[in-house]
Amino acid sequence: MAYPVRVVLCLAVCVVILGVAPAVAMAGSISGTVTAENGGAPIGGVEVCPQRQPYTVETDCTVTNGSGNYGLSGLPEGNYMLYFSANSANLKYVSEFYDNKRYPWESDLVPVGWNQNLTGLNVQLAEGGSISGVVSEEGTGSPIAGIRACASDHEGIPERCANSGPNGEYRINGLRSDEYRVEFEGGNRANYLREFYKDAPSGTTADEVEVEAPNLTPGIDVALTPGAQILGHVSDIADGGPVSDVMVCAEAQVGEFQDCNWTDAAGDYALRSLPAGTYLIAFELEYLPFGTVAEQWWQGVSLKAEATPIEIAPPETRDEIDGQVRRPYRESSPERPPVVTYEPKPGVKKSPPPKCRKGFHRQRIASKSRCVKKHPRAHSRKHRGR
Repeated sequence: MAYPVRVVLCLAVCVVILGVAPAVAMAGSISGTVTAENGGAPIGGVEVCPQRQPYTVETDCTVTNGSGNYGLSGLPEGNYMLYFSANSANLKYVSEFYDNKRYPWESDLVPVGWNQNLTGLNVQLAEGGSISGVVSEEGTGSPIAGIRACASDHEGIPERCANSGPNGEYRINGLRSDEYRVEFEGGNRANYLREFYKDAPSGTTADEVEVEAPNLTPGIDVALTPGAQILGHVSDIADGGPVSDVMVCAEAQVGEFQDCNWTDAAGDYALRSLPAGTYLIAFELEYLPFGTVAEQWWQGVSLKAEATPIEIAPPETRDEIDGQVRRPYRESSPERPPVVTYEPKPGVKKSPPPKCRKGFHRQRIASKSRCVKKHPRAHSRKHRGR
């Protein structure tokens, strides 16, 4: 009876030796050092992200150490676009695509062959300029923490972002010499309406802020007004227990605005910074070619057409907007909810997926189509987009 076990073990070992080992051994690598353009000091904390072109495989980023060194390994054969990003640490240096390029379509591709180890791929980053200011509440003057301040170029592409601190102060670093539109957004972190400098509702009407690197442009202050918010809880339809990591969305009946958030470990969610409007609340929303499908719409209905709308205006708060879902799903489980489909009325065209609000685009994350911030410089790493 032990013979079949030995055969299985032998086959497993053979698979490892013949299949996995050569792939690992023949994978390529890239290494180098990131230093300052002025003075040559090593720069730690720079995120280095490879992306194979055309984009066919997911690859991990790395971060330079205190000596400015980085190493990328396990790279399949191909041509790679490299992005050296000082964004996540909000360093004073300008992020760039290899070699000294601003946009991804300008990037010099780096060819990596099987079992090829490229060394000495060094990069120098220029010191950028900065924008600073204070975020406060309209009328009271109280400082606001957690507001996302982003400087965008003429194409509306965010160059760099920073969050306001406890005193409402923010500082956006690493900017090229240029003119920028500065956007302030509370999102689900702080309940304040989105606004552009100076008191503008959109980027097209915003005052542009001039930056001359490596200098600081101070005094770009903003006073924000509170938004509306919708709060609730999501539970398991089977046992009533809290369900975490459920995507809950407020879908506007008029206009393009839409916001989503995920439930926490206690099953609670918050949709903040909402402008005045009428919203439909969806639990576990999916985007399909002919429209939106949710496991449940408020209040406890499976069809969007039967959902109860919520009319709300700042600074109003609506709570106890609760929902129920079935989790976890099992393919063989009779408890798995049926797939909900929509049959359009005769003569009515199937509607496309709802648009994301300005500055966002639709992207597939964790098997779901979601509205995420436009940022072509950001490399998509292995994560859930939380």
